[in-house]
Amino acid sequence: MLRRDWQDIKSLGDLRDEMENMFSTFAGAVGHEIPARFRSDPAVNLFEDAERFCAEFEVPGLTMDRLDVEVLGDQLTVKGRRAVVEPEHLMFHRRERATTDFSRTLRLPASVVIDGAEAVLKDGVLTVTMPKSDVAKATRVEVKSE
Repeated sequence: MLRRDWQDIKSLGDLRDEMENMFSTFAGAVGHEIPARFRSDPAVNLFEDAERFCAEFEVPGLTMDRLDVEVLGDQLTVKGRRAVVEPEHLMFHRRERATTDFSRTLRLPASVVIDGAEAVLKDGVLTVTMPKSDVAKATRVEVKSE
């Protein structure tokens, strides 16, 4: 089992992710399925370059009309509505894909320009690109000698 120092856990979201990872490892070891309620949030990558922040969410099977993206200050919220298909003539032997709606809010490292935010859905990955505000961009300061 993976052990991490408490100093590495920077937020409650990280703590939740760690607990889900430990539960998943334990459940897999004893051969039990993980309940869908523990896997409802999509996996996300958050990264930046000099000009923008970018978040990639794994949302297979969802279309843009079932996704809501909101940017406010330094927070990005993505909500999704999954269609629940419950055919009566089928008997599931294993069900691992989440069927619950989700809402995931990420705190960005800095504020962004809301008007320049874009969201693109391609191949089951929602990519949200947000330009950094001028406050978040690094500014080079010339060093003078006296």
